Amino acid sequence: MPNVRHLAVVDDDLARRRTLCSHVGFGDWSIHEYSSIRELLAASALAKTNAVLWCWKHSEAQIEELAASVKAKIGFVSILVLAECSDLRAAVSMMQQGVFAVLEWPANRRELYDNVQAGMAQAEELRSKCADVLATQKRFESLTGEEQAIVKFLVDGATNKAMAYHLDMSMRTVDRRRRAVLEKMNVRNASVLASQLGQLEFARRIHLLSD
Repeated sequence: MPNVRHLAVVDDDLARRRTLCSHVGFGDWSIHEYSSIRELLAASALAKTNAVLWCWKHSEAQIEELAASVKAKIGFVSILVLAECSDLRAAVSMMQQGVFAVLEWPANRRELYDNVQAGMAQAEELRSKCADVLATQKRFESLTGEEQAIVKFLVDGATNKAMAYHLDMSMRTVDRRRRAVLEKMNVRNASVLASQLGQLEFARRIHLLSD
C-alpha cells in the first residue's frame, strides 16, 4: 500500500477554508484543516505533512516564522501561500524564506491543484535525497580517523604512492585500506565516493542537514 500524502490547509475563515479543501479535495492526499499556524504546529499530524496551503493576509514576518517553525519540526515540507492581494515584493520575500509558491486569491482551481501536486512532489524528492545523504553521513562518521584521511586523499585524487608516503604505510597496506574504505562507504570507486561526499557537503551548506 503506497504511503498516504498529507496536505494541511490553514485559514481562519471557515467558509474559505472549506472552499480551498473542495478545490484540492480530488487529489490523492489526505487533507487536514487548521484555523491557525499555531494549531497546525501543535497538531499530531504535523510530522506526516507534505505540504501546507496557507491563506496569508498579515505580515511578512509571519512567513519567516512559519517557514522556520514548520521546517524545524518536519524537515521537508512545501509551503504554498494564498495572498489576498498581488504584491511582487512580498512574493519574492516569501520565496526567499522558503515558500514553494505564492498564488493570488481567489485562486484558479486547476492552478491551485497543480501547485499543490508540484509541492508534494518536491517534498517527497527532498525526503528521498536526504535519506541517501544521511546514509552517506552515517557511513562516513563510522570510519576511523585514519580511514577518513584516506577518504580525503581519494576524493582529492591522490595515488596510492602519495597516500603511502603521507600516511607512512606500505603500498600493500594502502591498497588494502583503500578497498576497505570503499566497501564501508558502499561505493564502487573514488569517483562515486566524491560525488556522494559532494552531495553531503551541499546538503550541509543549504541547511538540509545539521553539521
